[in-house]
Amino acid sequence: MAPMFMENPSDVSVNPTIVAVEQAREALLAALGGVSFGLLGDDESLSMLLALEGVGRVVDGARVLSTTDVLRRSEYFDESVAKTAAAMTADQTEVEAAGAVSLARRLGCRSGLVLVSTLARLSRSEVRQRASLSKTAGERMLLGRPLTPTYPVVGEAVQGGLLGVEQARVIVKVLDGLRPSVLVDDLDRVERSLVASGSGAITPETEGLPGAGIAFAPELLRQQGIAWQARLAPDGSAPGEAAVENGTAGSPLVGWRTGATASPAG
Repeated sequence: MAPMFMENPSDVSVNPTIVAVEQAREALLAALGGVSFGLLGDDESLSMLLALEGVGRVVDGARVLSTTDVLRRSEYFDESVAKTAAAMTADQTEVEAAGAVSLARRLGCRSGLVLVSTLARLSRSEVRQRASLSKTAGERMLLGRPLTPTYPVVGEAVQGGLLGVEQARVIVKVLDGLRPSVLVDDLDRVERSLVASGSGAITPETEGLPGAGIAFAPELLRQQGIAWQARLAPDGSAPGEAAVENGTAGSPLVGWRTGATASPAG
């Protein structure tokens, strides 16, 4: 059964952020409406790809937070409403106690997973992946108050559109693997270094290294994670996996990004 909620909340919402998001969607649709991708020049095609991916990363970061927020609201009862309902008469309780039911139940769904996957048209595996990422790099709540993410640098980069969610998942997996074996300062250094490599930022952790300033795809970040594992926690490194330093091997885009001429990738 579909959740009992209208699909376009902007029709009734007065929240300025929701209105702004809907307006941004309409503006993007209008901008892309007359575009023929096949008629773009090579540089325009590459610039269009980067522009759209930049927008997508911003949206994806917000989608992770929004998904997790709905899941959280669907998991817990509102204790304050429940206590109020318990003090009422039987007739009053029947009317008011509905407010103590989780969001998913109020909308006719068995769980938040069902609610989000149905309303957002997502697979349940995608909902779970978003929730998993948000546990360490997203907003956490305790008694209605936000808590600092386990990996705040990753969280800030995802929410700011500097990292894609796939990059973030790779980095979180590396950090989770190192966390039991390394010092807090070393873990923080690895987090900052991997985020800088993923976003293309030049920071004290990456300045002067080969490839500094080039945003690395998930596979290169994964290789960097292997290198950090071998350096900081060699006993936990994966056997047979070669450590790769922060370099540009496997990244044929140096020429286009810097304006130099690069030989085609083989």
